[in-house]
Amino acid sequence: MPAAAGGPGDVLTDASGIPLAVGLHSTLALDAGLVGDGARLLAVANRLGLPVAEGVVITMAGVENDDRLDALKHAWRRTGGPVHVMLSDRGPRSGLSVGPSRCDASTWEGLLDDVHDILAYDLLENPSRADGSWAILVLKVPAGSRRVLAQADHRGHIRLMAADEQRRLSWRARLRLRALARQARELVGRPVSLEAMCTADGDWVVTDLRHLVSRIVRSHRADEP
Repeated sequence: MPAAAGGPGDVLTDASGIPLAVGLHSTLALDAGLVGDGARLLAVANRLGLPVAEGVVITMAGVENDDRLDALKHAWRRTGGPVHVMLSDRGPRSGLSVGPSRCDASTWEGLLDDVHDILAYDLLENPSRADGSWAILVLKVPAGSRRVLAQADHRGHIRLMAADEQRRLSWRARLRLRALARQARELVGRPVSLEAMCTADGDWVVTDLRHLVSRIVRSHRADEP
């Protein structure tokens, strides 16, 4: 498969030049029509300077035309080891899929089996997705690290929540993650919810990013039941 003309070497195209897989840090990943809105938001965050994890997106065209699994193999060769696999679709309420995502991509067979299980789970939980267009994001994550959620609301308040087992973070780790969440809110320009994982060096990498929708409490009028 040829690389896209003038594009980075990690862009896989078909014979007609249509991107089948693109690196998350590629400019092509900024196109929601190729990668869906969830992966695009991560690509935007990387462009803004946030420490987004390395990853490869199997584009919507790649999902539709990947009969020989060339795009998934391309993603596997550039990630390997522990990865998260998520689905990214388009639309005002779209984002990255929620559910099992952790995979062992140290072998091709391991990744293939885990992706099959994730797709089967998503089809069961989200049957409507089968009627739409979606891409697959394979995200390289730190080995042995747990996920932590951080939310920065419209007032700038930061909330941290453990996504895996409930072990306490060190003071230094909490300080760094709060600073990352605050930076993400400032750069994106609106409240955000992010998922991050800690590297062996003690730094945080962003593995998921979503717009945080604040709950609006509606007050009842005195004459309402």
